[in-house]
Amino acid sequence: MSTAPIFNVFRWGALASGVVYGFFHNITLSNQAAEKKASAEYAHKEDLIKQAKAKYAELHPKPVSKDGAVDFEDPNFDLADYISKALA
Repeated sequence: MSTAPIFNVFRWGALASGVVYGFFHNITLSNQAAEKKASAEYAHKEDLIKQAKAKYAELHPKPVSKDGAVDFEDPNFDLADYISKALA
């Protein structure tokens, strides 16, 4: 028993459309993987920069002002210590 030619056309058409879909889907997945990898590399570089800035700040502290200027907004400001130094 032979199949009708129209069924062969549908079969080959379905096969061709599946191959084309698979090709484009593979391209999409590859692009998504590349974007994810680039994003992970960028996040890693950001983390390294943050660590380097923290280490630099640790090794090079800001100089303490000796001109008498006081920053009252500083969270480490101690009013009692400031008054005792001012009276001494």
